[in-house]
Amino acid sequence: MTLPVNIHIPYFMLLDRFAEILSKNINPEIYLSAEALDALTSEDLEKIKSGLDMNSLRCSVHGPYMDISPGATDEKARGVARQRFIQLFQVLRILKPISVVLHADYDARRYDDDEDLWFEQSIKTWQEFIDFAEDIETVICIENVFEERPHSIKRLMEHYSSDFFRVCLDPGHVNIFSKVSMSEGFS
Repeated sequence: MTLPVNIHIPYFMLLDRFAEILSKNINPEIYLSAEALDALTSEDLEKIKSGLDMNSLRCSVHGPYMDISPGATDEKARGVARQRFIQLFQVLRILKPISVVLHADYDARRYDDDEDLWFEQSIKTWQEFIDFAEDIETVICIENVFEERPHSIKRLMEHYSSDFFRVCLDPGHVNIFSKVSMSEGFS
């Protein structure tokens, strides 16, 4: 018996190579871009869910992140993030993934180092989706990207006390963008 492997795979590639994924005992982390969310069908989602279940495999999902800003100060921009998350969580209701990776999108350069402004906007977004996650028993994992220090993500984690709202630490992003090392602030 081989142990299951987890891989990140864009939705359209998953569709094209689904039989191969199943035959190799791979647990996919399905990347659902905005384009994928607009194009997917319930039939394809049911096929994916059924195939994974029949092969005792589980998936995780990586949500859209390009142009998605759940802490945007422009309410219309934040509304776009919210609408994409609503689309995403409808898909999650079908797939029932272990987790979904989302980005908090705090970039000190874009917010002129005003983390409080970003935080106040961001907390307007998350509770609704934490409630969704608890309902379908899928963990939201907030992934670090441009955060120079862990403080912004730590604030979100401290604000919400849910087992379904966690952190996904990407060490590559820490090494590229962080001003502190893993051992100084990200461990």
